Amino acid sequence: MGITIIGAEGSMGRRYSAIVKYLGHKFRAIELDDQIPEKCDRVIIATPTVTHHHIVTECIRSGANHILVEKPLFQDLNEYDFKPEFPCDIRMVCNYAFIDATYSVFEPPTYYDNYYAGKEEPWSNFIQLAGLARGSLVVKEDSPLWKCCLNGKELTLQDVHRSYIMMVEAWLKDPSRLVGVDVAKKWHKKALKWQTEYQSASASKPASVLADSKTRFLQSSGTD
Repeated sequence: MGITIIGAEGSMGRRYSAIVKYLGHKFRAIELDDQIPEKCDRVIIATPTVTHHHIVTECIRSGANHILVEKPLFQDLNEYDFKPEFPCDIRMVCNYAFIDATYSVFEPPTYYDNYYAGKEEPWSNFIQLAGLARGSLVVKEDSPLWKCCLNGKELTLQDVHRSYIMMVEAWLKDPSRLVGVDVAKKWHKKALKWQTEYQSASASKPASVLADSKTRFLQSSGTD
């Protein structure tokens, strides 16, 4: 099985390199400016979101059969509508889907609270939660400590680390268990709409009202 990791020297690239090695597979590590090898079977893309569409296109042209792309899949919604030149299975990172979360409680809560220090749009941090939340979703950017709850289950960093391993293992065996392009686009829309409404309301409403308005949006949208 030929595995290529693009962006292997970045923080996420190093994570995937360690996971693939842990699972007993060899891989080829290349960087953003390197030439994509011909006939690469499986590719993991761990580069900035703005580069994803171009790299996916180049990987398909190089003969890739399966591509796993770091979340979010693409930067802009119109990029999801591209038509690959050749058949290729494209999946978005969705490690939270491999966490055994609690669904038994009525409208289980989901929240994310961590100060925002990234270079990309904040919505990209909680796109998975927007897609997987069965009840309310509240997002804050206040805490210096990472706090996350998925459908009533308080997550630990060990839960997250383990979920990445389970996800990559599933992708290598059965990629259909991961989020495809169509579902990734729906999650993208949910997260982007959440952020747009939050920013629009933030100038005139207190935090409690903001949380309530966002909760209504996600409850009414449901999970696709």
